[in-house]
Amino acid sequence: MKAVIALGIIGLPEPCIVVGYESDGDVVMGWNFFQNDPEFASSVRTADNGYFLCDTWWENTDTQAVMCFGTVNGEQTSYKDIIKMAVDIMDPREEYTYAKGIRAYDAWKEMLLDEKWFEDSAAFGELFAKMLVQNDAMVCIEDGRKWGAKDFELQITKELLHQLSENIVIENPGGKQ
Repeated sequence: MKAVIALGIIGLPEPCIVVGYESDGDVVMGWNFFQNDPEFASSVRTADNGYFLCDTWWENTDTQAVMCFGTVNGEQTSYKDIIKMAVDIMDPREEYTYAKGIRAYDAWKEMLLDEKWFEDSAAFGELFAKMLVQNDAMVCIEDGRKWGAKDFELQITKELLHQLSENIVIENPGGKQ
């Protein structure tokens, strides 16, 4: 079995790695950031190799996707369709308890401005964990925008240059090299 990426499984819908399963998929095993967090992993066992074993992954409402990447078959998505999907993704909306698209930035801002999340009585570890989540979110956004856009721009440029080169006719007057 190839390793797959899943969102959720244990805890929040953060990416994790699923490397195997037992009992016809009722139990999955892999590595998840929350696998040792008592708040999220009370029903999770740990295998000798350190991977989690979870039989409640399907009941977790934060399990949102299981993705397997392999050979791409079929027709490639056009650049126009990719750009349209990117614009559609940013459409403000709510799904379950999550703000999506541009609405997510508003929800993020509202949470950061709400003093109840940063009370003076909060333990250092709790505040530090919140800072780590904040930092992770900022880095993910920056990485996605910077590297995703750069890679997409390079792919489009290569494709356009290839198309242009197929249409260029070089005349060689006199047949000289």
